[in-house]
Amino acid sequence: MPRLGLGSLELSNLGGTGQDVVTTIDDFFFESDTSGEVTPIYTASRKQFARNNNDVGINAGVTKDTSIAVPPGQTGTAIRVAETTTTGQHFAQTFIDEVTAGDTYTMSLYVKSTYSSIIIYTNTSQISSNVTVNFTNGTIATSALRAGIEDAGGGWYRVNWTQVAQGSGVSSIYLVVKDLSSYTGSTSNFTDYFGMQVEQDSRASSFMPNTTSDVLTVTTTLNDTSEVWDFDGTDIMLEADPEDEGFWEEGSNLVLNHNFEDLGSELVTCGNFECGSPLSDWSVSGTVTIANGVASFVDDGTNTNSGVAQSVLTANKNYKITFDVTRYAAGQIQITSGAGTYDVNITGGKGVYTTYVQSGSSTQFRIKRNGGSPNFDFDIDNVSVKQVDPNDRWTLGTGWSISDGKARYDASSGSSYTFLGQASLFPGAGDYEITFTLGDLGGSFAYNHAGIVVNGIVNSFQGFGISSAGTHTVRPSFDGSNLNLNFYGHTSGGDFSIDNVTVREYAIQPQDV
Repeated sequence: MPRLGLGSLELSNLGGTGQDVVTTIDDFFFESDTSGEVTPIYTASRKQFARNNNDVGINAGVTKDTSIAVPPGQTGTAIRVAETTTTGQHFAQTFIDEVTAGDTYTMSLYVKSTYSSIIIYTNTSQISSNVTVNFTNGTIATSALRAGIEDAGGGWYRVNWTQVAQGSGVSSIYLVVKDLSSYTGSTSNFTDYFGMQVEQDSRASSFMPNTTSDVLTVTTTLNDTSEVWDFDGTDIMLEADPEDEGFWEEGSNLVLNHNFEDLGSELVTCGNFECGSPLSDWSVSGTVTIANGVASFVDDGTNTNSGVAQSVLTANKNYKITFDVTRYAAGQIQITSGAGTYDVNITGGKGVYTTYVQSGSSTQFRIKRNGGSPNFDFDIDNVSVKQVDPNDRWTLGTGWSISDGKARYDASSGSSYTFLGQASLFPGAGDYEITFTLGDLGGSFAYNHAGIVVNGIVNSFQGFGISSAGTHTVRPSFDGSNLNLNFYGHTSGGDFSIDNVTVREYAIQPQDV
């Protein structure tokens, strides 16, 4: 049985003497889900949304020739779109029949060009993406959810890309001779197109000619004639345990510290103030005494900047700090590090308090009284300081921090396109599944100013069809050119958090059937 997206299977070729076989199914791709089912996401039932997909309608700065030879193995005629000498945009346009917001669509077509690269746009309010096809090295760059390129022979390439519709209605695709920027054209420059196709799915199927409006192919019935599988409509339910033969086993999570909760060892010594000589571990300033297993901040009627400190920090790292307030009469407690002052405002009295700091150039950690108030009277105990993500599994760009089991982006302290990531996470080119929780959205958060980097290209959350907080799953394809996992934030995008990140290679270990 093939991996998802890597081939097709004629089930009529299975079986043998004394074994029932399925003879009515042409083509399948299989996908596992959390319920333990294996579902066919490809059958011969497809809808073609591209109108008259061997022709184009509106043109700008181009001429059109419809007598061009088609790619090997295809029939009909292709279109040649050549530049005119007009100074301006050079492109042709074809329409997509009405799409539905939130649904996933895959666009595909054959291209051949005199250029080393061309650009194809779908830049309407319904579907918005762009694709750059590089003919010199047979690669593709795209801001879409998923993309691929296949050498079709004779200089032709079949290109496909996937996008979640952001709105409903009739959309369009711009077939660009080279670029949409203004320049003076040359009549010797052209691009050939064939077989524009749009279908509601996450994969491209074989080409379906359409000479008028959208058409629907004949539905293939799934007949339950197999002793191994139970075909119930569009799902294939396993008869046996999911770990038996035929089950698509998912790979393990590739992300380290996926929930941002890994902490280092305890950095504070004598945190309970009960060691033999606490003053050898703690530096004390002002009117603070250490006795009977607590550090006592005593009200002396002044605003002395009193505190206890240890030099246990490393510059530019994140730390989790906890301590107990065992006696409280008045005052405000502050945590300081080299990055500045971080306040824990004691208003309710005794209790356990937790805060997170990011150190600056100083290595000193300090708990002190608020010097702006003359009255303070409280005891602290059980002080703990631990580094967050001690192995630096996540690289934090400007504005990123880790606290309370989440990675957080602060737009007010960030910079344009700063990243949270793990380098060289993906083992190679292929299809992967990324699941994460998006949350703690600031009031000014914009989904189109934050997202995920795929193949070195930034893809906004909105481009992935994400427009709300919660747990989301995307399935990008990596071409091997950039295998880093990176989330990004932007100063125009507002605050947000990332949590519970899982990355798995898609259908990594299919078992034998």
